[in-house]
Amino acid sequence: MGKVYNNPATGHIFVEGSGGETRWSSEFPPVNLLPEADWVDTSLSVAFPDFSKFVNYSHNRWFNPPSWPGTGPWRPSTSQDTCVSLTMIEPENRVLGPTTIGTIPAGANYIDVRVRLNRTKAPYNFRDQGVPPLIPNEWVSLPGGSCLVEATEIWRRSFDIVLTGNEVQLIRRQSVIDPGPEPTTGTPPQRNGWLPRSGAGSDPWGQSSYQGWGWISGNNFAGTYRKGHPAALIQHKPPSANGGLGGDTPQYGGKHPRRFNACSINNSAHDFSSTYTGQIVIRPGYLRA
Repeated sequence: MGKVYNNPATGHIFVEGSGGETRWSSEFPPVNLLPEADWVDTSLSVAFPDFSKFVNYSHNRWFNPPSWPGTGPWRPSTSQDTCVSLTMIEPENRVLGPTTIGTIPAGANYIDVRVRLNRTKAPYNFRDQGVPPLIPNEWVSLPGGSCLVEATEIWRRSFDIVLTGNEVQLIRRQSVIDPGPEPTTGTPPQRNGWLPRSGAGSDPWGQSSYQGWGWISGNNFAGTYRKGHPAALIQHKPPSANGGLGGDTPQYGGKHPRRFNACSINNSAHDFSSTYTGQIVIRPGYLRA
């Protein structure tokens, strides 16, 4: 059974239920809730848009000259190249709304918020892993009106139910962490300010070997750094000589983004938007100081 007790350290009186939960305490101001006729009981949709995205591209080439006589960058050889294309998510801190859900009687200055939401649109897998919703599909109370619904290594999504005047409003928030300055060592995808130059008059399929990442503008490397996080694989083509064309056509370098065997840069399938739909019940009241 429950109990009533005094906390000697603070002097406050507490009323506990049989499960140890606080039913009432003098520590907080009392609230007078209004009757059910004044409640807001309505459907709720909490939609988060897709993130700002771009495409990163890796081109890795190994130049291996032929053993037989020949000249020029167009001569056939046993050289090979490979490519990888990724969807990148840009950093952001976005506030969406407010959107009015309903109104409560004038003078009411407190709302008790309860929701039941089901995720009806999930984001695309982040790095091949599903993104679980953090709110269960059952009735939950939201003290303070705030709720975190998604969290990954790089992004957070949440919403707030707030009282502005006598309007109950929905505010959505989504943020993507800033990755910081461009790395200066190694060849991670985040080091994407690279613009490949070969040894044959800056020809992208000339006589040179290189490896690096760059982000795509149009159908070529932009050549500048752009902040982002690798989020999903678009395509990978393993090493090969791109051979069989004959004549003066080079049999390597074909996976450069401007060439005939390039990896795809179409990331339209990578939609990271999400939507939660369900019901919300707002019980308004008067908070006495």
